[in-house]
Amino acid sequence: MKDNLGVSFSNIRGLVIGAAPSSTSLVAGATTVAEQQLFTLDASNTLLPVDLTTSGSGNPTEIHDTPKFVLIVATGVTHEDESCASVLVRKSDSALFCVPVAPTGPGTNKAARVQWGSTGDVVTLDSRNVLHRLEAAGDTLQMTTLRFDGAELVNFAVNAADDVMVNLRQDNGTIIRVYPRSGAPLFITARRESCVFPGLVGSRDFHLALGWSDRTTVDHVVGREDGTYSEPVNVWAAGSSVWDDCGVVYRDQSRLVVRASTRLLEVVNPSGAPRELSVSMKVARGGAFFDWGQDAEGRAYVTRYDLPDLVPVELLTAAPYRLGTVDVSPTGEVSFVATRLSDGVRVVGTLQDGTLAVSELTQSQPEVVTLVRIN
Repeated sequence: MKDNLGVSFSNIRGLVIGAAPSSTSLVAGATTVAEQQLFTLDASNTLLPVDLTTSGSGNPTEIHDTPKFVLIVATGVTHEDESCASVLVRKSDSALFCVPVAPTGPGTNKAARVQWGSTGDVVTLDSRNVLHRLEAAGDTLQMTTLRFDGAELVNFAVNAADDVMVNLRQDNGTIIRVYPRSGAPLFITARRESCVFPGLVGSRDFHLALGWSDRTTVDHVVGREDGTYSEPVNVWAAGSSVWDDCGVVYRDQSRLVVRASTRLLEVVNPSGAPRELSVSMKVARGGAFFDWGQDAEGRAYVTRYDLPDLVPVELLTAAPYRLGTVDVSPTGEVSFVATRLSDGVRVVGTLQDGTLAVSELTQSQPEVVTLVRIN
């Protein structure tokens, strides 16, 4: 592994994982993995290759962006004879840290596998039924592991103080605990819960969600200044819905939006009571929801829904492209990889200030597997 990625994060739009159409395969144990390369996406929509190792590219498979770090899951990377299941990249100086573990594959509840608190100094990841807290200061990586005595980790949430709430299943029962940044675990409840969520940005609070075929409830757990936590207090009860998706859709200092099966629920909002939202969306960034796809004629569209009233703004309509990978920057700038319908040429496009800028990808450039907007 290199000491430094050699990338100034302030000068790039994002990171890309690409695979050449004629790439060979690597065999990792019994699993065959396509050989892939890490690229940067610059301000002119150009892809530039980046190597993780001194002897080759490494084989990146996932990218997880956080405020201060990027976690890159990879194979074929070692450091001082240690295998690196992931590489943690510090954005401030692009220093690389070997991480011997990686996030597990996406579970059925779709909860985020990589989370962080207010400062972003600690990155917490779910890895094979244990949690790992990663801190990189100076040239040292510190990893703390949380184990749960044989209980199954269903999902977890991280609040502003980097306290971790876990939803554990053991012996046909459920236990909700909080593991503070320091100190002993705190018992919250033994009631069966489907999901746990963090509170508002900057808050030490958590929320619990329970979903069955006949009722749906959300409870609020207040994080007190002295480090203790309140009993769960019900803030939402509604008709039939199943909480099979524990992902947070949007969160800021005044709003928390989560996904309950096929519905969106604004658990916290400035007006008071939780409310259901009826809007189709893919991701939320910069105070808005974004949706994209192909219209009835097979042409591309991108729509933004601005909070609080979710007013639609058509950013791209009836565009002559077939969209592939799409992502949105933290400030709401959209980038995508697509195929031009007229001639089948692959392009990289960015929607900036209402204007679409497109660059062609040559045949020698990679098939884009993953696109993550960093800035």
